[in-house]
Amino acid sequence: MRRRENTFRIEYANVPKKPSFEELHEFIGTVLGMTHEEVQRIQCSRTLGCAFVTANELSIAQKVVEQHDDKHDIECDGKLYRIRLKMEDGAVEVKLYDLPIDITDAQIVEFLRKYGEVLSIYEQVWGEGYRFGGYPTGVRIAKMVVKHNIPSYITLDGETTNVSYYGQQLTCRHCTEFVHSGISCIQNKKLLIQKLSTDQNVKSYANVARQSAGPRVATQTATKHANGSKQLGQKQAGGNQSSSGAEKPTSSSSWQVVGKKSTHLLSIPKHAGPGDTAGMQTTETLFKQPQNLGSQISLSGETSMPMPNRKHDGTETDDSTASSISKRTRRSTKKLRPDDHEAMDDDVQLL
Repeated sequence: MRRRENTFRIEYANVPKKPSFEELHEFIGTVLGMTHEEVQRIQCSRTLGCAFVTANELSIAQKVVEQHDDKHDIECDGKLYRIRLKMEDGAVEVKLYDLPIDITDAQIVEFLRKYGEVLSIYEQVWGEGYRFGGYPTGVRIAKMVVKHNIPSYITLDGETTNVSYYGQQLTCRHCTEFVHSGISCIQNKKLLIQKLSTDQNVKSYANVARQSAGPRVATQTATKHANGSKQLGQKQAGGNQSSSGAEKPTSSSSWQVVGKKSTHLLSIPKHAGPGDTAGMQTTETLFKQPQNLGSQISLSGETSMPMPNRKHDGTETDDSTASSISKRTRRSTKKLRPDDHEAMDDDVQLL
C-alpha cells in the first residue's frame, strides 16, 4: 500500500448507490465539519469505491478520523449503511485480542517494531450502545505501517494472542505456513502422530502388564480350587469313615435304626420271626451319628436295662438302639405302662 501524507479516506464501497459529488462535498463540510482552510485535496476513486481527503496538517486528518470513524450512516433505498474513515498514511490498525492487562503498551510497541513502523497504540473501549459503554475491552490497537506480514498468532512475554489487521496473510497457529490451519497443518500432524505413538506405547505396556499378570492369576486360581477340592475330599472321607464306623453289621434276627430321630415309620409284620428280616420295609430313613440308648424294649412285657454288649439268643447287639420305631413307641428313657404292652404286641415284635 502506497503511503499518502496527511490523508484519510472515506469508504462507501458497501453502499449500493454511490453518492454524487455534491453529496460527498456536503458530507465533508457538514458532517465532518472541515473548512476550506483545513482541506487541501479531495479525490474520488471509482476503482476502490472511496474518496481520499488530504488535510493541510497530519493532526487535522487524525482528529477527523478519531472523531467520526464508524459514527455516521448513509441512507439508501430505506436502509442505513455505516461509513468508515481510515488514515491513508500507509498505516493499518493491528488488533491484539488476548493479552492480559499486565503487559504494557511499551512492550507491545517494542515487539511490533520488527514488523514495521508503529505510529500509535491505544486500548479499545465498549461503545455507547452497551450498558458499560466506555470501559476498556482489553483489545489493543496499534496503528503502524506494516512492512512484514505479522503472523495470526504471536507469543509475547509467554502469552499467546491472536492478531489481525487489514491485508494480513493468515497463518497457521501451529507453524508459520500460509493458507492452512488446524488438522491440515504438517507440523500439527507430526504432533498428533507423536501423541498417538505415546498413547499406543502406554496401551502396549498396559497390555503386556495385564498379560503377564494373567498366568499368575490363573495359577493362583487353579491352586485355590485344587486346595479346596482336596479339603472337600478329606472332609468327605472323614464323613464316610464316621458313617462306616456308625453303621455296624447287625444280625439277621433284629433291625436297628441309628440316629436321633427317624423321619419315616418302620413297620414289621406280626409274623416276622427272630431271624426273619426280609419282611421289614421302610421308605426312607435318615441315618446319623450313633446315640447310646439307656433302655431296650422286649416282648416279654417288661422293661429291662441291658448291659453293654449283652447277647440275646447268640446274636450280638450294639450299645446304640433305635430312638423311635413307630409313632406308638415311647421314648426309651421312660418306662412303659402295663397297658401299653398289649397295644405294641399287635403291631411290633422286637427280640
